[in-house]
Amino acid sequence: MNIRTIIKKAAYAWQLRKIRKLATLSGSRYSVGPSAGVSLGDGSTREDIVLGDDVDLYGTLSSQSHGKITIGNHCQIGRGVSLLAVDSIKLSDYVIIAKGTTVTDNNTHPTSIDFRHLWAQHITDHKSALHLWKWSDHKPVVIGRYVWIGENARICKGVNIGDNSIVAANSVVTKDVPANSIAAGNPARIVKTNLEEVPAPQGCIEFDNYMKEHGTRI
Repeated sequence: MNIRTIIKKAAYAWQLRKIRKLATLSGSRYSVGPSAGVSLGDGSTREDIVLGDDVDLYGTLSSQSHGKITIGNHCQIGRGVSLLAVDSIKLSDYVIIAKGTTVTDNNTHPTSIDFRHLWAQHITDHKSALHLWKWSDHKPVVIGRYVWIGENARICKGVNIGDNSIVAANSVVTKDVPANSIAAGNPARIVKTNLEEVPAPQGCIEFDNYMKEHGTRI
């Protein structure tokens, strides 16, 4: 093992140690990249962010005012991904979120003109309570099993994404996405349904052997 590999492993181990202090890791297998991070504000604690087993975390998880972030088993959170919770964000098992995506259960600031007028006057005062997300509109976000979210997408407050669905890259999702469908665009709309009927690619020996041994994933 060369020195570069040793340093890399040590850096990842140190990063995981920092994450454990700020979030609840309920499983045993984790891959935490150097860009991963957890942010707690306005009273949030490590109990407000819970990760299941076998999670790849390369993005940032941010909770304010006891906003809940729950990540299921076998999930992947890519580089530059931000999960911003003041209410609740739930990722079910086997969710993949590609790099640059934002999942937020809030608008970050109110739409009130008077409030924004004062907020703008304190834009550099990062300790000001005016900046807290709890003053904005917020609703829970739920992402179902086997959901795949493409690069640079945005999942907005109150959205529910059904099992097995796909959100295309660069999409802005403002409404619910039904199970077994593909949503794309800004604002996102449903462009394909019945994904459960799409056959798997042929000729992948690893996949074929897995299916022979285990059968369907459901």
